[in-house]
Amino acid sequence: MHHRDGVINLDEGASRRRDGSLLLPVPEAARLLGIGTTLCWEMVHGGQLPSVRLGRRVLIPRIAVERLAHSDETSTVQMG
Repeated sequence: MHHRDGVINLDEGASRRRDGSLLLPVPEAARLLGIGTTLCWEMVHGGQLPSVRLGRRVLIPRIAVERLAHSDETSTVQMG
C-alpha cells in the first residue's frame, strides 16, 4: 500500500502479500491452508470462508485463513 497525495494504492501491496498483507488471493489462501484452489473456491462460494470482492478480484482476509487453520473445526469442514 502506498500513500501519495492522500491516495492509497492497494495494488502495490498485492506484490508484498507474503510479508503480511491483510487480503490474499484465493490461490495463496489455498496454499497457506494446504488445500487445492478448487476446494478453496468451493469454500468461498459456500460461505465457509469469507471473501472480499475488489473490482474483479476475490480476496480472502488473512485473519480468516489464520482462524480456519487454528480452529478445532478445521477437520470437520464439509462440502456439499
